[in-house]
Amino acid sequence: MRLLADAFTSLPRELQRAESGQSGMLDHAKCVEMRSDLALLVPPQVVEWLPIVLYDLTMHRESCREEDGEMVAYFLDPIVRPPSRHDEEIVDKFAKSCSSEEDGQRLRDLMLTEPPWPARLSEMSAEQRLDYQNASNEQSFSLFNERQDLAVLAWLEAVRTWDCFRRFCPEDLARAIQYWQARVNARGQG
Repeated sequence: MRLLADAFTSLPRELQRAESGQSGMLDHAKCVEMRSDLALLVPPQVVEWLPIVLYDLTMHRESCREEDGEMVAYFLDPIVRPPSRHDEEIVDKFAKSCSSEEDGQRLRDLMLTEPPWPARLSEMSAEQRLDYQNASNEQSFSLFNERQDLAVLAWLEAVRTWDCFRRFCPEDLARAIQYWQARVNARGQG
């Protein structure tokens, strides 16, 4: 937890608000809603919300499975795989939990619809397009600095044994750890 608070300015600010009884982003109901909506955020919002959602999930570990905790692992694993029928069922489940039908449809579109490729990419192989899509997914984390990368990696490693992650999305969590470890190593911290 300390790494998250040291790396992200939004978390200490929200903890201070909560301690003084003020309402803010650190509200469990808001954080549960954000678990499914992280993929809809732009990079500055990701920097603001992600540490708060991670902190809340840690404080409410018992709610992980019942309240879409695995959506955080899916979000932190930016490597896109072609959707399968199983993925569509999962996406539908989480789309129904979004705050509005419009947000649910955006989530479905983001996760299941092939992006509109620029004309020059239309001739690319499926593997090349997948690489292009992965690069665009990484934009969610484009504003993260070295300390923030390290804090996310530490959080992922700390929760890898949680039942909701171990039972329901172990591959996604493993890929997320691998991705964040590669980011940390690329910055010379690993």
